Formats: sequence, structure tokens, C-alpha cells
Amino acid sequence: MSYHQTVKLTTGRHDSPADGMCVMELSSLLAGERFSDQPAAVDPVIAALLRIVNDVMDGEERRRLIPYASRVIGTAGGLRARRARARLCARFVGRRLVVRPEPWGARAATKALRHADVDGVLALCDELIAAGPHRPEPEVPAPRPVAAERVAG
Repeated sequence: MSYHQTVKLTTGRHDSPADGMCVMELSSLLAGERFSDQPAAVDPVIAALLRIVNDVMDGEERRRLIPYASRVIGTAGGLRARRARARLCARFVGRRLVVRPEPWGARAATKALRHADVDGVLALCDELIAAGPHRPEPEVPAPRPVAAERVAG
């Protein structure tokens, strides 16, 4: 039997799975990471959204998040992906994003998500997952040092 079949998502951060778990803590286990609400395999913007959503939904609605625990694994990418996702979230909560991709306004987001319909929030999650890339962006190689020219004497 898998976590998907037996887990009951609860609010807040937990010390161990025996104390309960939120959607991101479930995701950390499914990704094979240590138990945490900030799994490395999940984009931080998506993780922030799902932690907030997990905590504002009621128990019955929260069950709808269980499939997202596995769907978000592998979304961690580079800064461009985080910025794009943060802009999508900012638009969703009706605020403009000022150059900073994170945090994208957790207080305003929490307030907005309390009054948002569950289907709309899950559609936003789907959009964030699709925003990719689903792999780290390549690092830009450092410029090569310019060799000193020989001065003819």
C-alpha cells in the first residue's frame, strides 16, 4: 500500500510522518528525500503555493492535493522558471510582482487563496507545473581568461 492510499494530509509542519504530514512533506518522501516541507526536487514557488493551499483548505478539499505530491517532483529548475512561476502566482492573487521572484507575497496569497475556489487553485498548480523546465537550467560557463599577448621587443 502506498502513501497515496493511506495518507491523511494535515495542516502545518510536522516533525515526522507519525505526527502527520502536509502535501510537501509527502512529496519529500515520494522523492526519496529526508522528511521536509521543502523538498529539493520541487520548485520553491510551487512548494510555497502548495504549503499555503494545504493549510487553508479544509480536510475534504485537502485530499485533492494528494496527486500533486508526486506531480510536482522534478519541477525544481533555475531562476527563470521560478520568476515565471512567481509572476503566474502574483497574477492569480491580483498583485504585481516587483522584480523579486520569492517570496511572492505569502500573506496576500494566503488571504486570496482562502477565498479562491479549489478548482481555480488546482488549475493554477497545473499551470505552474507546466511552466517548466523540469530539469536544472544549464550553468553559464565562466569566461576564459584572456592570454596575455607577447610583446615583441
